[in-house]
Amino acid sequence: MKQIFNFLLIFIMVASVLSCKKSEPKPELTPAQKIVGKYIMTVSTSTINGVVKDDLAGRPACAADDITEFTVDGNFIENGGIIACVPAPTPSNQIIAYSLAPDAKTLTLTFTFTNSPVVAQGIFSVNELTNSTLKISIISPEIDGNGAAISRKVDTTYTKI
Repeated sequence: MKQIFNFLLIFIMVASVLSCKKSEPKPELTPAQKIVGKYIMTVSTSTINGVVKDDLAGRPACAADDITEFTVDGNFIENGGIIACVPAPTPSNQIIAYSLAPDAKTLTLTFTFTNSPVVAQGIFSVNELTNSTLKISIISPEIDGNGAAISRKVDTTYTKI
């Protein structure tokens, strides 16, 4: 009886050891891999002369659920979400490409218009890029209603869905 008990005890110990597998650690994603995906804008603020304004406040539900996508092949796509706006927005006549600097500190959006030779760029500072969050900002010079030059800073947070 004692031998059977010892055999069972050894069998359980061996089975326990063999059933434990070490899980392979997931490799860290590169910034180029982290940015790829679909996002929803969760925060957007504008700061002009020290005054902060919530750019998302008062947005209609049909715009609040819009989806932004960074594709693996470098395209930036904006799509309406589940709630459709009425009337529907007119189709875009632009193609938007993105590039992320190797150090992941700068995100450039390049706008090419299909009906004109105009190409425009927006250069954003990347404040944070994780597997689930992208925080960017841009400072743009503008002219106020009185013709005075002002600086507007826009901070935006996208959350991956």
